[in-house]
Amino acid sequence: AALMARLVTQMMEDGYSPSATENVISLAAQLSNFMEVRAVVTYDERTGEAFLEDRSRHVAKTALKSTEIFIARLNAAFRGEGFLICMKRAVPESLPDGLESLLSRYVSECRNHALRVSSIEKYERICRVFLKELADDGVENASEMTTAAISKACLRVSSNYYFSAIRTFLR
Repeated sequence: AALMARLVTQMMEDGYSPSATENVISLAAQLSNFMEVRAVVTYDERTGEAFLEDRSRHVAKTALKSTEIFIARLNAAFRGEGFLICMKRAVPESLPDGLESLLSRYVSECRNHALRVSSIEKYERICRVFLKELADDGVENASEMTTAAISKACLRVSSNYYFSAIRTFLR
């Protein structure tokens, strides 16, 4: 319990998003239940491996990835190696004021459409990556967003998964 409290506190201090912190709290509760059912009193790395193996039979690969990160973090903290940084942070990359304003308007529009908080966070994070690519090419506001600049930024976006959110943002 003390190790989990330390982990959550460290995440909050490092500016991790509320949804990332909530995910760790949820995984901690699941790990605690796993240990209780198996009468394990003290966490060790073998317990983490068994928990990960058990989860691999019951969850999707994407959920398993977050469990792997959680266990790696817990093991590093358990060994006294410090905090592993491997999830999204709430502290965003800075953008030029014009692009930051554009993103703020988009996020407000998402809220007006009553989207879930986690969805809004995801869209904002994806659009921030895209806008950062535009800013790196010298685009500072919406009026400078040409088809060529948008195409160039899209080519540098790291995941095809982002394109749906970017397309919605550009509308």
